[in-house]
Amino acid sequence: MKVTTRSRYAIRALYALAIAGGDKTPVSLKKISEMESISIKYLERIFSQLLKAGIVDSVRGIYGGYIFSKPLTEITLKDVVNIMDGPIKPVDCIDENGCEHAKNCGINWIWFELKNLIDNFLEKITFDDLVYKNFTLKKEEL
Repeated sequence: MKVTTRSRYAIRALYALAIAGGDKTPVSLKKISEMESISIKYLERIFSQLLKAGIVDSVRGIYGGYIFSKPLTEITLKDVVNIMDGPIKPVDCIDENGCEHAKNCGINWIWFELKNLIDNFLEKITFDDLVYKNFTLKKEEL
């Protein structure tokens, strides 16, 4: 599965929220929009989903905006992709209903392994890693 624009923009927006101090104080969508060059209208839709999922909280008022509702160490890239697009599915035959040959296919294990690799990779990276640890992938971690 190709990671959609919605997921990529949500990750960029949350990264901007984090580096702007959104783990401690509210940050406005205007500020995030300026930092990431994403329209406020698009950010409103993204943050609506993130709010419903419990990743962020909204704060009203002159100094309002969005703030993380969980520690950055508890929010993974996989969480965000799943919220925005649902579970990762590199091919349709991952679903039992996606392929009529799924039950007796000799190679579907490849697609399940690929899905697991992607899920595990995205699950290892938290926003704390992105912001505070200057995350770099090592070959042996793949």
